[in-house]
Amino acid sequence: TLVFWGLLAVVVVCALAIPFVQRLSKTLVAHSRRVRETAKEIGVLIVGAEVSGDQVTATKRAIGRASEILAQAEKVEPPLPHVKDLRAACNELQDDVTVIETLANEVSTRMRQAVGRVTELNEVAGGLNELVTGESGG
Repeated sequence: TLVFWGLLAVVVVCALAIPFVQRLSKTLVAHSRRVRETAKEIGVLIVGAEVSGDQVTATKRAIGRASEILAQAEKVEPPLPHVKDLRAACNELQDDVTVIETLANEVSTRMRQAVGRVTELNEVAGGLNELVTGESGG
C-alpha cells in the first residue's frame, strides 16, 4: 500500500505541476521574445546615434569653414555690410555645436554601454528560450 500511495502522490503532483510548468515556460518564452525585440530596437537607436554624431562633426567642420571665409571678409576694406552680424551668428553657431557635440559624445558613450547590456540580455533571452523550448539561436 505504501508504494501505491507513493505512486498516487507522484501522479497527483505531476498532474498539478505540469500545467504550472507549462504556464511558466510560456511566460519565459514571451519574455525572451520581448527582450530580443527590444534588443533589435536598441540596435537601431545605436546606429542612429552614430549617424547623429557624424552629422554633428560634419556641421562643426562646415561652421569652421564658414568662419574662415568670414575672417577673410572681415579684412576687406571698406568693411562689408553685416559682417559683424555674421560673425556674431557664426560664433553663436560654434558655441551651439560645441554643446551639441558634447551631448552627442555622451549619447555615444551611453550607447556603447547599452550595446554591452543588450548583448547580455540577448544571451539571457537565448538561454531562456533554449532552456524552455530546446531551440537554440533565433
